[in-house]
Amino acid sequence: MNAPGGTLPALITAVDAGADSVYIGFRSATNLRNLPGLNFSLEEAAEGVKYAHARGAEVFIAVNTHPADDHLDQCFRAIDDAKDIGADAAIIADWGLLEYARNKHPDLPVHLSCLAGASDGAAIRFYHEQFGVKCVILPRVLSLEQVAAVRAETDVLLEAIVFGVLCANYDGRCCLSSFITGSSANSNGACTPVEHLEFIEDQNARTTVRLNGIAIDSFGADEQHPYPAPCKGTYYNRAIGRSLRAFQDSCSLNAMSVLPGLAAAGVNTVKIEGRQRSLAYVRLVTSIWRQAIDALERQDVSSHGICENEEIQAVLEGKTGTPGAFLHSYSGSIRQTQ
Repeated sequence: MNAPGGTLPALITAVDAGADSVYIGFRSATNLRNLPGLNFSLEEAAEGVKYAHARGAEVFIAVNTHPADDHLDQCFRAIDDAKDIGADAAIIADWGLLEYARNKHPDLPVHLSCLAGASDGAAIRFYHEQFGVKCVILPRVLSLEQVAAVRAETDVLLEAIVFGVLCANYDGRCCLSSFITGSSANSNGACTPVEHLEFIEDQNARTTVRLNGIAIDSFGADEQHPYPAPCKGTYYNRAIGRSLRAFQDSCSLNAMSVLPGLAAAGVNTVKIEGRQRSLAYVRLVTSIWRQAIDALERQDVSSHGICENEEIQAVLEGKTGTPGAFLHSYSGSIRQTQ
């Protein structure tokens, strides 16, 4: 199980709660959680690696943006730093960074970020052959049937995202916030840059969320208020005369009910989203998923009962969960490659 570490205390919490590995990022536009108050200095990352290794856990460094030219050197340094502090792998999406990692640090394991969008055997084989990728984090668009088909075509380790924020778009391809702020989440690491974000409360205790002056959501004190991103916003629809969530309801990914199916499909490890979440979230979610995985490995209990755990439901965005695409049926044919 790969757990989130948004800060050094979060990394320590995740390791103590039973994570096999923790993924982290540096304080820069090199990773897709480039938010104030999150991420690591070089010294903190080195301390985190030392703490994890002493307890049998691994640390992966996310360098998973698609950098523009002016960010390339910063990303190269992040890969160098990951190697220097003894990180167990770098998580990368961009081809240029993948090439740099393989040529400069051939003994640094590389995991392919979900932001690369590799969702079939041919693509995964390409990344393995060209860049030496050891593990692929699958995008959140595949059914169990499709995951099994990918597994049949590759021996590369497969990681599936199973809990946390549910992205409405193809991982690494969303440009919604770019149209509003002019800042690319895929390059700068944040789909809601805080310098563009405002929360305005009126006399009725109703809050309007504005992104670069554009209202993207509105909610009362007793209503759900999801992560402030354009895809999760509420917009007025003139045709029906009311506001609605145009892209995505306020819910989260919770695939614990299909954990046995993921194992049967050939997934090697699961990933929990949430580097921006609290220590309480990291502790609770990591420990409950640890219990579920251990129970599945013992084959003495199904994961279904744990899936209904009220505590884990309470930390979901919108308080509701979905297994996402994993249970979607697939009527097309899987392309077979030689």
